Amino acid sequence: MAQRLTITCLGSGTGALFVDRGRPGHRARGIAGGGAADRDSAAFANRLLDQQPDHCCLEVTLAGGKWKWEGEGQIALTGAEVDWRMDDRPVRRESVLSIRGQGILAGGFSRAGCRAYVGIRGNWELPTVLGSVERGLPGAAAIVSGYSWSVGSASPVPPRQSEGQPEGTKAKLVHLRTVPGPEWELLSRERQHWLMHQSFKVGRDSNRQGIRLEGDDSPSGDVPTLLSGPVLPGTVQFTPSGPILLGPDAQTIGGYPRVLLVVGNLSPAFQLRPGEALRFRADL
Repeated sequence: MAQRLTITCLGSGTGALFVDRGRPGHRARGIAGGGAADRDSAAFANRLLDQQPDHCCLEVTLAGGKWKWEGEGQIALTGAEVDWRMDDRPVRRESVLSIRGQGILAGGFSRAGCRAYVGIRGNWELPTVLGSVERGLPGAAAIVSGYSWSVGSASPVPPRQSEGQPEGTKAKLVHLRTVPGPEWELLSRERQHWLMHQSFKVGRDSNRQGIRLEGDDSPSGDVPTLLSGPVLPGTVQFTPSGPILLGPDAQTIGGYPRVLLVVGNLSPAFQLRPGEALRFRADL
């Protein structure tokens, strides 16, 4: 008989999601691309399990939640440090863990990083919409207390520990390389200087749609209003309440000035907890 793990949510903490490659190629239809907020940590969990980087993972934010396991299989835990414990015993992160029988995996509030990932080796038996298990469309799975799903376990991989793990979960200040966005020149020189020389704190109402950035001594003045235009993850929009760095679940169009575009990796920014900081720098 094939091995199988059944997982039941006993409490998702501050929120939990299924994430995979998302839905690229559908933005023209108004559908966000999605995918893991920290693609590095999700890919790392799957690399430990000898799976494709965008294989399905469980993403939890700020707290690990509580999960009941039944069956046999292998898992890997990466991303934020949420002090995972299996049956009240500490669990090693960033290594392959074998599970047999029943157990309770629980994680507390994050000590470092914002999002943790649980990778499971095998075929996740979840419904898909437009090729993805992610929520946001009718039929996509949402995780609530009592929700259960199964994974048909693949042949086990040898026990292994971390090699070349992502470094973004411990950063307290993230530097993001940027180039000017389409409406950069609509900002005053004072505001341009402020954006590029300010340390911004992550606001408490940030999420996967975007990080609200809070800075000191913002220059006064109206924000230009525009017709809506296309936006992508990594776009920085300048709004009346301050700049917003758009994330994987960002809307597909927006009417606020697109003043900066992040070049490269967004994962470290989306591991910042509320109150932690980031800065922009010009990509020379």
